[in-house]
Formats: sequence, structure tokens, C-alpha cells
Amino acid sequence: MRGIALCGNPDFLVLDEPINSLDPQGIIEMRKLIMKLNREHQITVLISSHILDELAKLATHYGFIDNGHVIKEIRAEELDAASRKCVSVEVTSVKTFAFSWPWFQVCSWEQIIAMVRYGIN
Repeated sequence: MRGIALCGNPDFLVLDEPINSLDPQGIIEMRKLIMKLNREHQITVLISSHILDELAKLATHYGFIDNGHVIKEIRAEELDAASRKCVSVEVTSVKTFAFSWPWFQVCSWEQIIAMVRYGIN
């Protein structure tokens, strides 16, 4: 069924959950096919998916839809920059943890405790 979409040499292709029901090798092959269609045949591909990890491997732009309306469009680089990167840890000794991570060593104890308590940016 997925192959029918390529009939007629389209400029624009809409794929709804294209990797659903595929095994891991099928997912890799589908990803390669989508990239090949875009790069070699200049086909723009719009993918509807809830599998964000897979989208991150393909997407150059994201559109967010709520109740049938596009509420936000953003480039992949902008989304990556805006995404909060944090680490949540539970430790028995903040001091031992702090000195085992070099980037913590430049912080004051107050900053370390705040970072551990509230998340690291």
C-alpha cells in the first residue's frame, strides 16, 4: 500500500505513521527511502507521526497541530535549541556525585544542590 503513493512522480508526499507495524529493519529501510526520495528526487515529504525519536532522524521542520489547526511551525534546529536538556538524579552523597562529574566542579555547593534538586539546564 505504501508504494502506491509514489505512482505518478509526486512533488509532495503525505505519509501517515509510515513506520507503523514495521520491524526494526523495515523502519531503517523506510527512513532511507524517505531520505532518498527527498534528496535524489526532490520530493517534499510530510510525515504525520507520534514517534518523535524517529521524526528527529528525518525532519527539517515541524508543525504542531491541535484540533485540526496548525498552532506552531518551527525548524528542527530551533526545536532542538528550545528543548530543555536536563538530568534527574537521586544520590546518597551530593559531594561524591559532584566530584565524579567534572562540569559540577566549577559550581558552588549551593548551585550543585539547586541543580540536583531542580534539574540541570
